[in-house]
Amino acid sequence: MAAEDTRRAPRRNGNTNTKGPPSVVERYLPYVLGGAVVLALLATVSGSDRYGLHAGAVLAAGVVLALGYVGWQHTITLPPGDSLRAPVTAVSGAVALACLAPLGLAFFNPHLVRTVTLSREGDRQEFDLGADARAVVVTSSVGLASTTEEALQGEYRFHVTREGTDADENLKGTLTVAESTLAGGASGRRARPNRHLLGALRGAGHYAVTLDHVPSAVRPPVTVRVYTEPVAEWMLAAVYALLALLVMWVDAALFRTGNEPAFAASLGVPLVASLLLHRLLNPAALVSSLLASLIVGFVVGGLGGELLGRAGRVVWGK
Repeated sequence: MAAEDTRRAPRRNGNTNTKGPPSVVERYLPYVLGGAVVLALLATVSGSDRYGLHAGAVLAAGVVLALGYVGWQHTITLPPGDSLRAPVTAVSGAVALACLAPLGLAFFNPHLVRTVTLSREGDRQEFDLGADARAVVVTSSVGLASTTEEALQGEYRFHVTREGTDADENLKGTLTVAESTLAGGASGRRARPNRHLLGALRGAGHYAVTLDHVPSAVRPPVTVRVYTEPVAEWMLAAVYALLALLVMWVDAALFRTGNEPAFAASLGVPLVASLLLHRLLNPAALVSSLLASLIVGFVVGGLGGELLGRAGRVVWGK
C-alpha cells in the first residue's frame, strides 16, 4: 500500500481580492457627479428666490469642507503612527469649523433684535442695542411698484446713526426683482432683500435709522431688520491670524518630511473667502458676492497661503 501523503496544502494568502484597476466610469464618476451637484447649486442660486440663499450656503460650506479635506489629505504622505498626523488633522478641522461659523451667521443670522418700517422719505425710527451687539447687521426689503428696466436702475437710500458718536452709515438698497407668493396664492413682485454689515457702528447704544430716498419703482414701506452678532470682525480676524500661524507651522513640518506640501495654500483659501463673504454677502447680489469672495479667496488666500507657508519653512527651518 502506498504511504499516506502527510504534506499540508500550501496556505492561501488572506487577501483574495483579485479586482483589477478601476474602470474609466468608476474613476471619473465621482467628479462628474460632483460637477453636476455644483452646477445644480449654481442654477438654484441664480434662479430661485425661495431656495437661492440655501443653495448658496450649501455651496459655500461645500467649498470650505472640500478644501479642509484637501488639507487633511496631507496625512497620506505620512507613515502610519507618525506624530504629525494629529496636528494635520486637528488644524485642518479647526480651519474648516472656524470658517463655517461666520458663514452660518452671514446666511442665517438668528439674532433678530428689531424690525422697523419706514413709509416715506424723512421717516425716522429709534431703537436700543445691548452690549452683545459686537457686530450689527441691517437688512432691508421693499415691494416694487414697477419692474421696467429703467425703473429698476434706481435705488433707495437710508442711514443709521448712534447717539454719542459722529459715525454715520449711509446704506443703499438695489432693486433686484424676485417673485413672491402673497396671501391667497397670488403672485407679487418684490425686490430681493439687501444685507449690510455695519462698519463703524456697533456695541451698546441708542440707534436711529432714517429713510433718505425712495425711487418711483419702490412701493413703500421699507422694512428694516436689525440683527446682532456675538463676535466682532476684529475677533474673527484675530482667530484667523492664530490659525494661519498654526497652518504655517504644520506646513513647515510637512516640508521637513521631504514633501512639497500645499497645506498652507489649500487652507488659506477658505480663511480669506469666508471672512470676505461674511462682510460682502448680499441676497440682492448673491451670485456676484459668492463669486467675488471665491475669486479673492483663491488669489489672495491661495497665493498668500503659499507665500506664508514658504515663510514658515524659513522661520521653523528645513
